[in-house]
Amino acid sequence: MKQRPAGLICEEPFRLFFPLAVLATAGGVALWPMLHHGLLSIYPGVMHARLMTVGLAGFLVGFLGTAFPRLIDAPPLRGVEVVIILGLWLASLAFHFLNRTAVGDGLFAAMMVLFVLSLALRWLVLGADTPPPGGPVALVGLLCGGLASGALAWREGLWMSPAEYRLSHLLLYQGMALLPLLGVAPYLAPRLVGHGSTHSLAASPVPPSGWWSRFLSCAAAGVAVQFSFVVEAAGHPRTGMAIRTGVILAYFLCATPLVRRARTLTTCGTAVRVAVLCTVAALAWAAVDPSRRIGILHLFFVSGLGLVMMGIGVRVVLGHAGRHELLAGKIPWLRVVIGLVLLAAATRASADFLPRIRVSHLDYAAAMWVVAALLWLGKLGRWFLVQEPGEDPGKCPKARNRTNESVPAVSAELPELGPGRSRGGDA
Repeated sequence: MKQRPAGLICEEPFRLFFPLAVLATAGGVALWPMLHHGLLSIYPGVMHARLMTVGLAGFLVGFLGTAFPRLIDAPPLRGVEVVIILGLWLASLAFHFLNRTAVGDGLFAAMMVLFVLSLALRWLVLGADTPPPGGPVALVGLLCGGLASGALAWREGLWMSPAEYRLSHLLLYQGMALLPLLGVAPYLAPRLVGHGSTHSLAASPVPPSGWWSRFLSCAAAGVAVQFSFVVEAAGHPRTGMAIRTGVILAYFLCATPLVRRARTLTTCGTAVRVAVLCTVAALAWAAVDPSRRIGILHLFFVSGLGLVMMGIGVRVVLGHAGRHELLAGKIPWLRVVIGLVLLAAATRASADFLPRIRVSHLDYAAAMWVVAALLWLGKLGRWFLVQEPGEDPGKCPKARNRTNESVPAVSAELPELGPGRSRGGDA
């Protein structure tokens, strides 16, 4: 029986959060042309940063809100939970658009803490399976971002020392996304390039064999990243970013096959591989030239985190719509999106090195991101409420591969956020 849109969104909240998150980021970059053309009377530096961060968080909520309950074989989010989380998220965006930063931060903190608690309770109380080893690290990253936002909301952060204030911003802007990326990458990324995942373990209500060693390696990387934030916030940005660069590079080299030869070539896989390369390159460059790290780090935010969002989003949306044949080969329009995102990141980063044309470069970068976002939405819009045919709308048609051997072209890529592993589906 065909599921109603409301029930489908509760079970798979990415269908609502993905398009809204992309629109939020488009609104965040549009502030710069508005300022330069007299449509905005205040400098939108903080507004822009918060809107982009909250927008990216919407993508994380949609992705993990769909995947995590299935991975642990627990009930999906209930309608009331989705309504409350969505309401808090939209309210946070609205207050940030109004330049009410403290209120927006407080609402965002409440949303993120509520979301993490909802998933954690499902795992500890309702789940019949153990999440992949990096799952807890992903939740810790979201929680740290929410708590940092709450700290900044309290008395507008004036109660903190300068080091604590800087640390809160690092946790919010970078940690909230980096830890989930480290957590899910070993489980999901291998399928993008045709490899099996060593983090796809036997279904079990208690951690199966091999789970703890993989969890500890992922947790160690997360702790090292957090330590790099502390070092940077203490007044050593070059050292902090150098540590972060080394940790992320070593982690992706050891825990994922993204830097190895791909067994299956897909456009989504290319997008994620390029994004990881840009993430490492941006952090390394910022460590070399910390005085201009704000502009340089846009390579990290735009062509790193932003491109990951768009690449994985395509795989998730089309996979859940049952259009696996569209994912097996080249996706020309996604290649255009990749090019636009890279050009937007490079244009924004170069603006700080070209003061005479900085304003125009900010406008061009914003325009290219908006075009990329609208193209992404335009090509995927028809599939957001389309359910994969069959009794199990999120189930991958191929059984999960539990070894390191290669898998067929379609199922070997990033799997749909299908039912829990105990049911034999991908998540």
